[in-house]
Amino acid sequence: MTAPRGSSGDALGGRQPANAAARGALLVLVAVLIGVVLLARGFDDEGGLIADGGDDTADTSTDDTTDPGGDGDGDGDGDGATDTTLDGGDGTTDTTAEVLPPARPPEETTVLVLNGSGVSGAAGRVRDALLAANYNPLAPGNAPANVDATSIYYVDTWQAEAAGIASLLGAPLDAVQPMPSPPPFEFGEATVVIVLGADQVIAVAG
Repeated sequence: MTAPRGSSGDALGGRQPANAAARGALLVLVAVLIGVVLLARGFDDEGGLIADGGDDTADTSTDDTTDPGGDGDGDGDGDGATDTTLDGGDGTTDTTAEVLPPARPPEETTVLVLNGSGVSGAAGRVRDALLAANYNPLAPGNAPANVDATSIYYVDTWQAEAAGIASLLGAPLDAVQPMPSPPPFEFGEATVVIVLGADQVIAVAG
């Protein structure tokens, strides 16, 4: 008598462990591949393990090393406006340029010239040059003492006129300064006083 064959269920049941093992191995392989891809791409922008230093998005944040004020104007003062500065040519940035009001007409500017240079007749020659330029010069005089550097003093609100006189006579702008308080000399009704110094930066031919 022939032995009975196993049922079809028994035959299929014999192959199930092998199929389950193959599927498990395939799932493990897929999981490993996904993990490798994610690590290579640094996950995503929201909590990835690897920082993306070369993204294509524009960095609109303000760098405190170039704009300490954080206002976007780059000058660090926090006012949002870019200041205008002058470079004196020495590689450093000088103070912000001062904008002066328009100067009054020369005939409205009363000028006193005092001689502190030790050169006889220097004040008279400068007075004549001012008169020729339509300024209103007073009679020249002598400074209380001889000085080394020429100074051009101005009273309140007359800085622009003093700067114009310095330019006319070839004096440096740093010679222009406000009248000291108290003033070291009598100047009457003058609004600008020139004290000639030994540097002779104002040299007017007689």
